Amino acid sequence: MITVTLPNVSEGPLLGVDYMIELAGPNPVPPEAARALLTPAWQNPLGQPKVWGMGTVDTAWRAVSPNEAISLDSLALTWRILSDRGPLSQTSAETLRRHAESFAQQIGRRAFALPQPDAIAARSRELELIRENLDVGVNFDLVPLAGPFDGKQVLELAQREGLKLGEEGLIWEQQGWPTELAGIFAEGALPRGGPLHTLSFGFRVATSPQPTIILGELLSLATDWSQLIQGALFDDEGALLDIPRINGYLREAITALEANGVAHGSPASLALFSD
Repeated sequence: MITVTLPNVSEGPLLGVDYMIELAGPNPVPPEAARALLTPAWQNPLGQPKVWGMGTVDTAWRAVSPNEAISLDSLALTWRILSDRGPLSQTSAETLRRHAESFAQQIGRRAFALPQPDAIAARSRELELIRENLDVGVNFDLVPLAGPFDGKQVLELAQREGLKLGEEGLIWEQQGWPTELAGIFAEGALPRGGPLHTLSFGFRVATSPQPTIILGELLSLATDWSQLIQGALFDDEGALLDIPRINGYLREAITALEANGVAHGSPASLALFSD
């Protein structure tokens, strides 16, 4: 498989996906004060936030270190609005702001929340709808023309391409990217090299670094395999694969993600859609 050019996934607060409280004020934050936010005495009442800072030489937010040694001009706390613990509520957001304000007063600063606690419920619903409606994949199948595929031959072809054997099929991964680029799922006993009735190619658009390139590579691979192992390509509705149509579907998915502020492969999209 080709090496995909990966975008830079920067750290820092994710506006629209995170509940952020900035501790703002005119005086620098001493390093020992910033480090205090990482201790259980503050992490526990604050609900285990991520702590971000910027010093004089920083050009972007960075995670505050337990060994922080310089004063910070900016200091912020973040929580996911949607997390594996469920959506953040207005009551919780208000409680977190009060605890943050208590800390801020100790260092001569004020706590400013974004979004405001009374807007959290609405934003949570928006994010849930985005995740429900835009968590789409691009998929197509390679189906045998006569009898099942030889699983051993498929494994040999996969090995040539550098694909990894997973529990449910073959995985295309690349170092430096937090999620798989694509998968090829087999209906049959692939790990044992047994007969295979279908190979399903696909990937998740929202977490993809280069969806157009990845789709092109999958189509090229599947076309090559169809000739080597005697198969035909079908879409996920059982019709012969229409390549212009599947490319159009991908463009629509990309546009929809961008329109909702969670462009494919962005830090916001990775945070919202990664399992």
